Amino acid sequence: MVRFFQDLDATCELDPFMPSEYIEQGDTVVTLGSYTGRAKSSQQPFKSSWSMVFKLRNGKVTSFEEHTDTAAIGASFAAPAKAARG
Repeated sequence: MVRFFQDLDATCELDPFMPSEYIEQGDTVVTLGSYTGRAKSSQQPFKSSWSMVFKLRNGKVTSFEEHTDTAAIGASFAAPAKAARG
C-alpha cells in the first residue's frame, strides 16, 4: 500500500484530497471522498469522486482497493503537455 501512495505522489498533484465519510464494519473500513488534481507529466487537471476499501487484521492493513473515475484521470495523462510560458 505504501508503494501505491508513493507512485501517486510521483505522478500526480492532488489539491484538495478530501475524505468526507468513513464507514466501519468489523475489519473493513470504507472511506468516501473526492479529489481534484493534475497529472505531473502533462499538467492537465482531473476531478473525481472515490471510495477506498481497507481490510485490516490485527491492526494492520491487509488489503486496499480504490474505486475512482479512471477515464478522467487517464485522459489527463494522455493529454499533450502544456508548453512552458516564457
